[in-house]
Amino acid sequence: KFIKLAASPLSGPFTELYNESIMTGTVPDIFKFFRVTPMFKSGDPCEPGNYRPIAILSSFSKILEKLVYDQLIFYL
Repeated sequence: KFIKLAASPLSGPFTELYNESIMTGTVPDIFKFFRVTPMFKSGDPCEPGNYRPIAILSSFSKILEKLVYDQLIFYL
């Protein structure tokens, strides 16, 4: 929601950042951070083996992935 609200003032700097990332083939270090959250599968909730790790990525990282995905699909 924050990204949608701040889209206009942030569009220029992030466009440059995303374009440079795509052209150089590198991902900014700030996009490489994620939070691992345990997700309950089934069974006894007290048993650690009944959870699986889920990586929660930043929204900016997801946007970059979507841009790269769209370009790949266009050329394939």
